Amino acid sequence: MTTPLIDTAKVRVAVNHQPWLERQIEAYRAGQRSSVNRALASNYRRFSVPGAYGASASVQSILGGTALVIECSLPRFLTGQNVFGSIQILPQVVQVVDAVLSYLNIVPTDDESTAIAEGRIGLNRVDITAHARLGNETRVRRMIKALKATLAFTKANFSCYGDETLYIGQNSDYKTLKLYDKAGEIAAHPLPANHPQRELVSEAVRGLLRVELCLRRRFLLERGWTEVRLFDAKAARRLLVSELKALTIKHTGAPSTQIFEPSATLSSLDNSLVAAHLAGVDVQDLLPSRRQLNAHRQTIAAATAIDILVPVAASRRISSVDPTMIRNNLVRRFDERAVGLREALGVQPAEARANGVAAAD
Repeated sequence: MTTPLIDTAKVRVAVNHQPWLERQIEAYRAGQRSSVNRALASNYRRFSVPGAYGASASVQSILGGTALVIECSLPRFLTGQNVFGSIQILPQVVQVVDAVLSYLNIVPTDDESTAIAEGRIGLNRVDITAHARLGNETRVRRMIKALKATLAFTKANFSCYGDETLYIGQNSDYKTLKLYDKAGEIAAHPLPANHPQRELVSEAVRGLLRVELCLRRRFLLERGWTEVRLFDAKAARRLLVSELKALTIKHTGAPSTQIFEPSATLSSLDNSLVAAHLAGVDVQDLLPSRRQLNAHRQTIAAATAIDILVPVAASRRISSVDPTMIRNNLVRRFDERAVGLREALGVQPAEARANGVAAAD
């Protein structure tokens, strides 16, 4: 794992800009319009300020023109890329704030300037980031696929986009962990042709798994990291490591364990079905239709020679994992995703079939 760096931050800067705000609104009403004064004349008063090589910061005027909320990727705004950066948040935030105020022609008072330089700036969000060099894109995607299969057996609130991006707690107002293929992102959103480090960055991200831990306001309040000057980079680094270590299967009475070796040729759903089958789970409980189950059965059999509809002998089951825990977690997860489809198709779960209720095909 590489040395962590700070990426996105959302800060609240106390700077009185009421006269400037009034002039901008007056100019808009007089027909001298720009993207900035157009936004300031609206209810939300949010606009963008350009940074280096096409990057930008989202800026919002709040509290009647007495504070600005600034959100951006600190290294991207300052250098046009966010692969290389620094774990030190204060110098980067000060540079971004100074650049935004200079662009807007807002001149802070001496007291406001001192507060900015000392880091007496509200902190609403901060992302701490690190990279794991896995060698090539295939290994990165295999890692994400394996993590998806593993998380199917935990209570983690996770979501994914193919085998390229994995979120844990994506919509949380507390914290979010994101893992993704950095080379894939750069390929989809390449650096500008005039960026001096374009080739260097493209080379550096090959085989790079990026890990981002987003700490939001509620978490920061709980930790006492309410201002930039109070943010503890070393503690945040330890937190990132602990979050990664937590990506394992845990159950009472046994250590964390990888329950099986995921197949690189199977989807995360197929790998999850194999693992459930090997743990003694009736996979017919997990899918909404017999037709869908048979399709997955054929795919899995072709890749692994395992028939997921043939019960596994007790001696062959994975003994280190509690099958009841796995079954309950998997049934819960698949039920959450498929209950609507079950109702639409008239498909009954295994308990209903056992009671003689006919299930739709």
